[in-house]
Amino acid sequence: MSEFFTTAKRFRVGPYVIDITPSGYDKGNARWTCTTVASSDVSTGQLSASIELSPGSDRVKIIVSNDNEHIAVVCESQWYEDLYLLDTQTLRLAACFEGTSFIDGASEGIFLGTHFITLPTFSYEGGCGGLRRVSLQNGEVEYILPPPFFDGLRLWLPSAETPQGRDPMKLILSMPVGLLHYSYNLQSSDVTLDYPPGQLVLNIFQPCGLNHFCQYRFIPRDTSQPFKYEDGTLWTISDDDRRSNRWLNRKTLNTHPRVLEGCWTVGWALDVHTIRSIPLGPDEWGHEMFDTTRSEIGDAVYKLKYLGDRSQVEPIAQTIEDFIRARPELTAACTIVAIPPSNTARPFQPVPEIAASVGARLNLPVPIDYLLKTKQTTPIKGMSDKQKRHEELEGAFRIADERYAGRHVILIDDLFRSGETLNAVSTVLLSQGKVGKVSVVAVTVARSKR
Repeated sequence: MSEFFTTAKRFRVGPYVIDITPSGYDKGNARWTCTTVASSDVSTGQLSASIELSPGSDRVKIIVSNDNEHIAVVCESQWYEDLYLLDTQTLRLAACFEGTSFIDGASEGIFLGTHFITLPTFSYEGGCGGLRRVSLQNGEVEYILPPPFFDGLRLWLPSAETPQGRDPMKLILSMPVGLLHYSYNLQSSDVTLDYPPGQLVLNIFQPCGLNHFCQYRFIPRDTSQPFKYEDGTLWTISDDDRRSNRWLNRKTLNTHPRVLEGCWTVGWALDVHTIRSIPLGPDEWGHEMFDTTRSEIGDAVYKLKYLGDRSQVEPIAQTIEDFIRARPELTAACTIVAIPPSNTARPFQPVPEIAASVGARLNLPVPIDYLLKTKQTTPIKGMSDKQKRHEELEGAFRIADERYAGRHVILIDDLFRSGETLNAVSTVLLSQGKVGKVSVVAVTVARSKR
């Protein structure tokens, strides 16, 4: 990663010379000056353009594109980072990310063709702007992964160096550490981001949108060994983080998400429930038997729902949490709402349990007194007649109040088959609850919709 400097510096960037002067403190006016950037022609020395960056900083660094056509100037203070993308010759401001306006946590990035990729480095206060693709032509910003996805990758590291004779009552200070190093593989388009909990390997050139997801893998760090920071200081990861950090305690399941359509704004199922089911003929009681292969998360739902294996709750909830954090469309939700069970006689209700765990992980409420059933319903999964399913669910739900009026609600269910239940609930949320946006996350989807 490029280094910061605190005094005026000159850089040769292709046919131009870039002069950067960090901010200084103006005692007469009791204020900090702007950071200035000037571009001159190498051959003539003639000034091409100059610009004042405000807010600036007394700590600055520069990142240069491979074709020398653009530069990124990063101004860092103790609390925030400001990043400015400029044309080298004209110093036209293509885009900027001002951490003073909203803690952005972007002090590093990669120039790739007509785009700049801002890397989530984290500010001192913990702000993170997410992984973004910025157009150098029009400044348009597209999220590859939003800020909540990176929660937990910045850690406060206690010192691993305990001097002999240290006073046991003396406070041992910790240091906040975010992005340590990064590398980019030109052939695979993979970027590797190294954080204290481990390494994230992401493909940054995959298309974004409802049908596309940033593929990534996480390689956890060996926390049993002291951690060496860039200045050579040894630090360690705390016992609390070893036990609770979501990256160091990952239990996620493989998924292949697909879009769900209905009367909600956006919706997905994380995977199909059953990959294939081959008839084997009847058993001794005349019941048809099948050789069934389920998806990994479909198998977890089956074990939880029909075998009572409650150990599946956390892996399913962790997988849903990761999915929600990775989707910009879902990160502004204010609450998680579980679809009420059709079989209230079951001693253990999978969907409310999963929703409660997801809400705890995302620090979102999961109210049990908001979406209410007004009548007992027969499970509709065995009903082939669409009209009968509609009649069974008509008037089956109501909203207690308008506490989430105008806001974003995420509905969670275990299996999407026909979509009748989710449509019925979405309708009452919008009409009775006056919510502003309904999103749906189903754990699995049936291969055939009735």
